[in-house]
Amino acid sequence: SSSSPPTSSSSSSPPPTPPSNPLPHNAEEIAHAMNLLLTEANERLKIPLRSVFTSIARSKEHKAFIEAQKLLGEVYGKVYDIIRDRARTAEVERQWEKWMGCEEVKG
Repeated sequence: SSSSPPTSSSSSSPPPTPPSNPLPHNAEEIAHAMNLLLTEANERLKIPLRSVFTSIARSKEHKAFIEAQKLLGEVYGKVYDIIRDRARTAEVERQWEKWMGCEEVKG
């Protein structure tokens, strides 16, 4: 008879649950929006300004560009909120005041 090593399900703990995504959009949407805006920025560097206005005036491209800006604005806003919430401590506030040359922050 073959014997397998004993396993104890009661002594093993379940794998940790990954943290939920705090951002309002998935990675594919964010990557697409970033690519669209970076492509537009690259084109603006390469071509005369008049051509940029002509390409932006096309409604379909303009709408996609505006939607990409809104999506990234929402994502970046959420990221900044998360970072700011994690960093709000008295020590961070004191360092900020020191770096800014303030005695204290009036609020």
